[in-house]
Amino acid sequence: MKEYGFAQGFDHFDALLANNPIPGTAVNAAALAWLAQRQTKQPLFLYLHYMDVHGPYEAPPDVLDPLIEAVERQPNKHLLSADEAGRLGYLRVLPRAMTDQARHERLAQYREYWEARYAAGVRQADHAVAELREKLSSLGFWQNAYVIVTADHANRFASTEPGITDTLCIISSCACPSFCAGRVISPPAGG
Repeated sequence: MKEYGFAQGFDHFDALLANNPIPGTAVNAAALAWLAQRQTKQPLFLYLHYMDVHGPYEAPPDVLDPLIEAVERQPNKHLLSADEAGRLGYLRVLPRAMTDQARHERLAQYREYWEARYAAGVRQADHAVAELREKLSSLGFWQNAYVIVTADHANRFASTEPGITDTLCIISSCACPSFCAGRVISPPAGG
């Protein structure tokens, strides 16, 4: 990551966890360990990059299983088009949390299965952000923090409209707990 310039401007840069299947809770643990060893109370900029919502969609069973079970119960599932199936690439690998290869192969032909795996990643990332907020609050960082959460794309299966699935989607949220109340700006960017 440093070779691409990502470390520019940072006093401390840790790319050891910059790998897709690393859960946000592990990213939090590394950040909190770094915060604990800091020798100063000076303001800081903390950038965390969660990969939970990126393939190969490795959410743990307690998050993934209920969503997969809901797909199995759904009577009218939608088969993937040949184009959608062709774009899956490395995502076709059986998730570590799912030990039943036959179940994976049976459901992998349906759009809802892939939406469920993506949704599990979103839930896992949401949990990681909530965990980070709780820990930063307990350490006294949260009350004076500016927190910005962004995403660079959305679920490629979220739309059934041709061409929409590859559209760039930027999702942002900002919070400054002691300074202002949050607000939603509508319509979203590009909308």
